[in-house]
Amino acid sequence: AQPTTPITVPSSAVPSEEYKSHLQIGTGSIGLWQGLFFDIFMYDDIDISTPDNFSEELNDARYYMDREIFVNSLTLEYGYKVNEWLSLGAKGYVGFKTRPMRHVGTNEILYRYNTIIPSLLVNVRFDWLRREWVTMYSSVGAGAALYITSGHQSSYCEAMPMFDLALVGLNVGRRFYGFVEMGFGISGWWRAGLGVRF
Repeated sequence: AQPTTPITVPSSAVPSEEYKSHLQIGTGSIGLWQGLFFDIFMYDDIDISTPDNFSEELNDARYYMDREIFVNSLTLEYGYKVNEWLSLGAKGYVGFKTRPMRHVGTNEILYRYNTIIPSLLVNVRFDWLRREWVTMYSSVGAGAALYITSGHQSSYCEAMPMFDLALVGLNVGRRFYGFVEMGFGISGWWRAGLGVRF
């Protein structure tokens, strides 16, 4: 009998091992940090003061608050493989809300109330399941965030340390893939998006 040759799976059958880099864009659900930064967990009225006299009432009647635009989470992540299961990279995050004050007669925007949270993190990712179409992973990121607010005759900016943790992540696809994550930190509790390996 002739000796049998061991069957090996070519690395090209596992895209997460074949390609060195990945780039992905995503969004996430509201998490603890978004709730605190954007005042989601409490009553938030921009102007709770009442006019002192009829003249102030007439002045206030000239303006109105328009619809608020709120984008909870946009993320961009890049990673480079150090070996088949470990990637090092960076993750950027931004969330914001804005609401304009308009003139009743002309509809002109007089000013806006804005809250913007940009963040940049160093990210470490561990691919603990690698198959042809499926990759499962966990990741941790650490860095800094800015808390920026502006409004009528006021503005505020504060820097703070920030982190992001993906407890369980799932990629489905080969070179182009979709992903979902469950985690904790600046990106929210649930995340999803699209990515590419190269």
